[in-house]
Order: sequence, then C-alpha cells, then structure tokens
Amino acid sequence: MAAMYGHTWTSAYGDNPSGLAADTWATALSGLTAEQLAAGLRSCVAEGGEFPPSAPRFRAMCFGIPSFEAVNHELLTTDSANRTAFARLVWSHIDGYAHRHARADDAKRMRQNAYDLAREQVMRGEPLPEPAAGEIEHQAPLMPQGIPTTREGRIANLARLLKDDFHPDAANRTIEELNASEARREAHRVPRIEEL
Repeated sequence: MAAMYGHTWTSAYGDNPSGLAADTWATALSGLTAEQLAAGLRSCVAEGGEFPPSAPRFRAMCFGIPSFEAVNHELLTTDSANRTAFARLVWSHIDGYAHRHARADDAKRMRQNAYDLAREQVMRGEPLPEPAAGEIEHQAPLMPQGIPTTREGRIANLARLLKDDFHPDAANRTIEELNASEARREAHRVPRIEEL
C-alpha cells in the first residue's frame, strides 16, 4: 500500500508495520486468502483513487464488492437476467412494487439500504446468489392497446376474444338489420304491468 499510495499512506499509518494501525488492519483482513488480498489490490489500482481505502473498504474490495455507484447504475440500466451476482443480492432486499411506485429519491434510498445489507452479508462470508435458472415470460395482454379502427379489425378482435362463441353471421349484420330485429322483438314483447 505504501508503494501504491506513497506519502498519503505513510502519513496516515506510518512506515512501521506494527502498532495500533497494523493491529486494526490485521483484524480487518483476518480470514482473507492471498487471492482475495490480490483482488483487493487490483481493485485499488482499477479504482485509481489518490487516497488509500479505509480498512473496511479494502476488505470489501477483497470480496469483490463494487461501489454503490456501480451497483446503482447496474440496477437502473441492466436487465435482471444479465446482472452480476452482487447486484442480484442487492435487488433481493428491495420490494419491487414499492420501488417502482416510489419517488426517485426514495427509490435511491431503498437501493442504498439494500446495498448496505448485501455488503454486510458478503463481508460476513455469506455466499452470493446463484444465477437465475430462467425467467418467466411476460404474457401479452388479452386486449390490444386501443380499439381497432376498422370494422374488419373489430370483428377480428372479437373472433380472437370469443373463439368458439364467435358467430360470423351476427358480426356481418348491418345496423339496419340489427335495428329491424330489435323492432320485431319489441313488437312481440309482453308488456309489463306498469305499462298497462
């Protein structure tokens, strides 16, 4: 770290690899493998920051936990099938319905809280979720958007909706024929008591 961050590191922690700072970092890094430590150092290089991370932040980098900004961007731009395991873990802590109907700042706060929970889980050593086995396809709505503008389109729509109950002869009757039929029914109707 001193080689990467130079004076910024040594002014904060000193040159001596012992003392309170060393004990704090040793506690923060306990249980990590050499591969995880190497991943943390690679993350420091990739981040390109001028200042060294804190011990907890470096531990998170060793576990491969991305920054909130990266996860937030992924949640807002990437479809659920292509999200990283950590982003899927974050999303598992969010009520999708409440998130969808929340104001923008409230939705961001939900994502931040979920990120914090997921980060704590991973840093405790809990595993990331497995990739989804598949997605449920969305069914097309029963009614197309809007009413068809042509008579033929409306008849086709009725035929699709009614299936076997659709009678093409009834659909092909003109307005005059329907009115005449209604008049015949009215002529043969038995009057109600109030009408007598």
